[in-house]
Amino acid sequence: MSWRNFYDSFILGVGGPEDAPVKFPFLGTVLGPESLFSDRLGAFLRLAFFGGIGLAVLALLLGRAYVCGYSHLSDNFYCLSSAIVWLAHFVLKLLFLGFFALYWHHAAAGEPLPSLRQILSQWRQAGRVALWLLILGLSGIIPFISLFVLQIREPDPDWRIELAFFTFVGLGFLVPFIAVRFLSVLAFVAGEKTRPSLSRIWLRGRGNTAKILISVFVILMLAFLIFNSFYFNFRAVEASAAPWAGIIIEFLYGFFFLIFFTLFLNHCLIQKTYLFDGVKK
Repeated sequence: MSWRNFYDSFILGVGGPEDAPVKFPFLGTVLGPESLFSDRLGAFLRLAFFGGIGLAVLALLLGRAYVCGYSHLSDNFYCLSSAIVWLAHFVLKLLFLGFFALYWHHAAAGEPLPSLRQILSQWRQAGRVALWLLILGLSGIIPFISLFVLQIREPDPDWRIELAFFTFVGLGFLVPFIAVRFLSVLAFVAGEKTRPSLSRIWLRGRGNTAKILISVFVILMLAFLIFNSFYFNFRAVEASAAPWAGIIIEFLYGFFFLIFFTLFLNHCLIQKTYLFDGVKK
């Protein structure tokens, strides 16, 4: 993309007739992920059962179990705090989610689920999904990084330097508002579809940012409420029960994590459907 096209598309919002904005239905955008989840509940339970086991095994083997966050249980459990182990677990979990996204794309479309061998053969595609998950995830934490930098930095006596610095770092707070407009990219990558240009995705999504943000906010709030309750409820587990309790807690954590990951994938699919359903790329 040339700088001229970038300026026209992302700054001026100018495009061709095929880039005309598409209006998202409010309820379909906000509650669509939950509706699709309930429609495909049977397929999700099958996938999440084995997916929860896979996440639990991965965490337990690498010493990154959820129970390691409880001080009275971690001493009786296999826990590692090495940065290398953390990075290995993070990368493998991200790739695992990439494979899960490929599975769920078939399930959400009502298609027969492929075999494990078929899914594993698509490791490059799963890697691309994992990469986009990483990019989108990083875009979500940039405001926190900007806030941290602003808090720890000593003000410069030159007001021009301070103003320039504040403006540059302050732009980080806008990144999530931009990134949510491109969540449909994840659905294209998971579905092996030819991805439209980012400028077309941006232009066709004009006027829907508030609905998208509300939908994502609903998913995040549900996740916060569930995991906050999850943490405090299992904090009462006796240390003597750590071996078997840790395994159960790890499975349940992975299971609930996949629920909200699936809701997020559903939002990406719905965004893609509203933007390009029936439109030739």
